Amino acid sequence: MGQAGGFERPGVQTVPVYRGAGAFSPPLADNARAALHLLTRSAADVWHFVFAPNPASSGVGRLAKRLRGTPTVQTIASPPQRFRGAARWLFGDIVIAQSQWTADRLGEQPGAPPIEVIPPCVGDLASVPVAAQEDMRRALDVPSGAPLFVYPGDWETSSGAEVVAEAVDGMTRSVPEAYVVFACRQKSLAAARIQSAMERRLRTLRVRFAGELKSILPLIATSTAVLFPVDDLRGKVDLPIVLLEAMKLGVPVVVAEGGPLDDLGSVHRVPARDPAALVEAAIAIATLRVHRERLIRGAKAEVEERFSATRVAQSYEAVYERALRLTT
Repeated sequence: MGQAGGFERPGVQTVPVYRGAGAFSPPLADNARAALHLLTRSAADVWHFVFAPNPASSGVGRLAKRLRGTPTVQTIASPPQRFRGAARWLFGDIVIAQSQWTADRLGEQPGAPPIEVIPPCVGDLASVPVAAQEDMRRALDVPSGAPLFVYPGDWETSSGAEVVAEAVDGMTRSVPEAYVVFACRQKSLAAARIQSAMERRLRTLRVRFAGELKSILPLIATSTAVLFPVDDLRGKVDLPIVLLEAMKLGVPVVVAEGGPLDDLGSVHRVPARDPAALVEAAIAIATLRVHRERLIRGAKAEVEERFSATRVAQSYEAVYERALRLTT
């Protein structure tokens, strides 16, 4: 279900229940239309729900499943705000988490069903033209060839932006001519306030603020490394697609340990909330060729083996076949 004309492909039928692209959480009226379609008109052999577990949506899904008897797959789109008691929001015949970390924590809850893991995927990416990368650097006033570290996370959700900000001075002192770019969307008034404060705080350092870009790929492709010391992914996909894109493009990724990002193998891990460790990671990637090349080779292989669209689609096809057998 989506908006009219939103996804036209051979063999795909779009049911236009949403009026537009909307925000992260669809309006109540749109959700009501989706529920009404399931309860009264859907002829699908299998239903596949993808959302963060919550009482309202899970209640509708459970009711529709009970009334219609349709085999149901439920993918946990992001970790719940609280794991305690969240098992009661799991209603699928087959329940899928997008990271082992989330599966383990939900599985510890009383009454939790078996939870399988199928990660998010990254599709085919064309190589980003050098001209597009240079255009991005010019737009940000970053010299060609200068080391460039990018933080593509949120301002307000986790400590990620603050950790990067605290590490900026050390990174730009230790890596000659290095720049740090914050590529963060201003999704709320709080985000706008935080960015304004950061601009004032870091104005004397080699820092740039890219905001929300039409395409982030030229910025990622021209980067020395992607910095993602995020310690809270609640309300977000377990493994952000931008990290998988960076890995596929051959750009080293630095992540905070101790959460869903532990599922990524070929990345440089640092302790959460540790700016000094982030500085050390940036130095290692910028100056140690063997370390950098090992990360790049491993990441490309990992994406192909675990996160390719083909591999993930095959996993879900097998799940759908199992769900269909529930009716026989």
